[in-house]
Amino acid sequence: MGKSFSEIINEMITMPNIQWPEVWTAIVETLYMTVVSTIFAFILGLILGVLLFLSAKGKSIGARLFYSIVSFIVNLFRAIPFIILILLLIPFTSLILGTISGPTGAFTSP
Repeated sequence: MGKSFSEIINEMITMPNIQWPEVWTAIVETLYMTVVSTIFAFILGLILGVLLFLSAKGKSIGARLFYSIVSFIVNLFRAIPFIILILLLIPFTSLILGTISGPTGAFTSP
């Protein structure tokens, strides 16, 4: 027949099919990638922020072209998460509302 209820519960609790050493390795790798990415983003953001501050109008190195270029790059990267969110909402909108365009499709816009 099949497994009894207690056997199913026992398997759910003990999780015999999971290779724990591989899980811990994956967790350590994920934490490593997260820490390295966070440090990189912090350093890059700090550099760009200082450059924007120093090259702004009326500041010490007020270079208008340089400020415009760095500002454009910062604004471009700042918009990427929102663009990803919009792309992820397209299937959701289509599923719920039946369309992704027009006034009806715009209901899910953040």
